[in-house]
Amino acid sequence: MNTQIIEFKGTEIYCPVDSNGQVYVAIKPICQSLGVNFSGQIQRIKRDQILSQLCVPMHTTGRDSKQYEMACLPLRFVFGWLFTIDENSVKPEAREQVLSYKMECYQILYDHFTGRVSRYKHRDQQILKLQDEVDKAEATRSQLGREIKDKKLKIREMLGQDPNQLEIFTDTDTDQPAALPLPQTTEELSHA
Repeated sequence: MNTQIIEFKGTEIYCPVDSNGQVYVAIKPICQSLGVNFSGQIQRIKRDQILSQLCVPMHTTGRDSKQYEMACLPLRFVFGWLFTIDENSVKPEAREQVLSYKMECYQILYDHFTGRVSRYKHRDQQILKLQDEVDKAEATRSQLGREIKDKKLKIREMLGQDPNQLEIFTDTDTDQPAALPLPQTTEELSHA
């Protein structure tokens, strides 16, 4: 069985990983770290209809680097169990952290059940879409800026040329200098 190490309140906890990749966390090291009664927490887990089905004995490494069979929960359920711990039953130096953790859990649950999470997700998707549109518009603006600059440069070059040398006097079909029609009659000369 593979082992993964997680850190909890500065304590490294060796977590067994089963053949399906499910990470389990030993309950006892967390209880020791928080200063709560381990057997009381095991009783709490056994009374919980969901956690009692998920808590399993597994071989894992203790603080002393020896192998022990310990009660473990799947990692994704540990946070729910921690949420049930009474902050008055932890050692004083861990109390503030437990209260902070519980407050964060309350906020996350509120956000989830009131739809804030999905609204944030929707908002973020809209922001990404708008940013993409801004990026495209800026690229287009940059391209247009280059085209404008090129056309202004062409105008300046044309203004500095002899009018007979300008492209406007080029036959578009042959790209050869165009033969300008000369007036043939006196009447055409008077209108020219």
